[in-house]
Amino acid sequence: METGDGQFDVFAYVTAGGIVSLQIRDAYIRGEVLEIPGALITPETVMAALPEAITNSRFGGTLESILSLTLTYTPARAANRANGMVFTPAWYVTYRDSKAAMYEYECYAIFDAVNGTLLGASFQ
Repeated sequence: METGDGQFDVFAYVTAGGIVSLQIRDAYIRGEVLEIPGALITPETVMAALPEAITNSRFGGTLESILSLTLTYTPARAANRANGMVFTPAWYVTYRDSKAAMYEYECYAIFDAVNGTLLGASFQ
């Protein structure tokens, strides 16, 4: 089975026993390296910024616990290009705020690992 809309493709090999193989491929094409950051912000910087970001969000609330903090990459607009996308290092945080702790679900926030900017969060 193959399906896709040009943004990503899903490939699945299914037998009577179930799914044998499942792959999701995106349309990102590896290009040239535009820049390499000299240093990344520390996990401690992200942990210190998260409570304020939650408090100042449209939902408010307080940070109860950080469940995980992972360095990964995320797509972002190229800063010094008229158009185009790049992968930038990012800190992916899963946490529980006061409401999530009460109802037992997880929240997330993604911070740019180069400059500390909040790129996205479940409270936005």
